Amino acid sequence: MLTFIGNGNTWFELDVVGYQFPDAELDGWDSEWLRFAGVVSCDRGKWEFSDPCLTTFELKALADWLRSSPNEASGKAIGFIEPNLSFARAGLAEVLVISFAQESAPPWATEQEKYGEGFSIAFSIDLNNCTALAIGIEKILEQFPVRALPPGLVFPQNERNKLLQASETQVIGNWILRDGQPHGDVGCERIEWLIKHVLQKVADSPDGGGWETLYRDPVDGRFWERVYLQSEMHGGGPPLLHVLTKDAVKEKYGTP
Repeated sequence: MLTFIGNGNTWFELDVVGYQFPDAELDGWDSEWLRFAGVVSCDRGKWEFSDPCLTTFELKALADWLRSSPNEASGKAIGFIEPNLSFARAGLAEVLVISFAQESAPPWATEQEKYGEGFSIAFSIDLNNCTALAIGIEKILEQFPVRALPPGLVFPQNERNKLLQASETQVIGNWILRDGQPHGDVGCERIEWLIKHVLQKVADSPDGGGWETLYRDPVDGRFWERVYLQSEMHGGGPPLLHVLTKDAVKEKYGTP
């Protein structure tokens, strides 16, 4: 069980009950959904929820995010395929904000909170050891391990470091001169590899002229946009891959 401690009577307990489909074919999707039981207490009151809101690989991504450097993830959120739970570091990474939406929202949540960004509670980092929480998640995953990655996401060990990490929010490509000609660096090569092997194309920007494309990472559900910031250069210059929030996706691409 994971326990997040807040000030006063504020706390959050989260535990895995089991696989949602324990006998499912190991397809990387149905086989990976976990059923969670949560109990939350805050100044407004106390509530419980039970829902299959995270997959095994999303739970692992949460552990990686909790272990990540606060300087890298400060103010950055990690969300998932189902919007029930999301996590963020706020301020100078001294506060961990957990948001509860959909079936995980409290009974007094407004419509905007329940079906939008969620009802948020702040937990002081001083009261919550993120590394210890990550270790707690890893112990849960020993009991309920990742049984199969989504189709197409099984790679040799030497390529797994190219996968997007939970703490990352952008991958920057640059050009380097070789024999007087510009060539893409390792960042460009990684972006090309991710688009070819991992990311799922969602849409081209209606106003981007082919220079802006939206993708979705099937591992954690985040949206990534590939852009070319130097469109005046041949080929648009080197690419940049960066995370977009769901609100930004909806505003720019018109998709949820």
